[in-house]
Amino acid sequence: MKPSKTISLIYHDYFDYPLTQEELVKWQVSLKFQLKSYQLPATSSCDGYFFLKGHDDLVTLRQNREIISQKKLIIAHHTASLLKFIPTIKMVGITGSLAMNNCHEKSDIDFMIVTSRGTLWTTRLFTLLFLKFMRVPVRSRGDKNEKDKLCLNIWMDENDLVIHEHNLYTAHELAQVVPLINRGKTYERLLLQNFWIKNFWPNAVKFTKNISSKKLPITHYPLITAVFEKIVFRFQYQRMKKSITNETVTRTRAFFHPINWSKKLESHLTKSNIRIPCNT
Repeated sequence: MKPSKTISLIYHDYFDYPLTQEELVKWQVSLKFQLKSYQLPATSSCDGYFFLKGHDDLVTLRQNREIISQKKLIIAHHTASLLKFIPTIKMVGITGSLAMNNCHEKSDIDFMIVTSRGTLWTTRLFTLLFLKFMRVPVRSRGDKNEKDKLCLNIWMDENDLVIHEHNLYTAHELAQVVPLINRGKTYERLLLQNFWIKNFWPNAVKFTKNISSKKLPITHYPLITAVFEKIVFRFQYQRMKKSITNETVTRTRAFFHPINWSKKLESHLTKSNIRIPCNT
């Protein structure tokens, strides 16, 4: 097996995720990533899945998780059918383990939401109130019972879609997003504005190049709308600022990820004898 495909198996092994032949092509890592040793780790296959030798049990685990994920996908699609009535939501995408059909029984449902420019915090407030009214369970910070609850952990303004943290993990997270709502080809613009994904996973996504990657022209909302957005941002920020650790919170984005998975993955890959390029 090619070194780049072996590295991909090492990466996905961290998530207990064996790959099919088709996925080995899709998730083939960039040739910039190399093994430090010429001796490749042994690999094996079973029932059409490929994995590191000795990890045969991952095949059954993945098959079971796919069954579990299908039940959670029903919840995700139902929620999206509700959120489509909020006009300032431009995109809703499934992220995390559900995007890869790799959920365990107690997993929550991770959503990325992109809002109309200048309305992120107003949209977030209205969305949370609306979901509460519709009795859709939403996971709050510190909630240990996360099973089947929505985790709205990525919020982005449609005029601020560029991700500046370039690494293997972040690129994979972006590439695996499954759009459920996609107004004005927001999903395609998200990918195009993060074309750097190809530096890590060159086959993972297809970019629509006839979509403009430039920022949208500024819309002049009524003054009362801008004032209200400013007020609700301050209100929500004041409530969460004491508990902010690794989260990113600005007027145009909110990333609620207290655990830095990028560093965990980098440590795992380094221990697995993979040379990570400095400037990717």
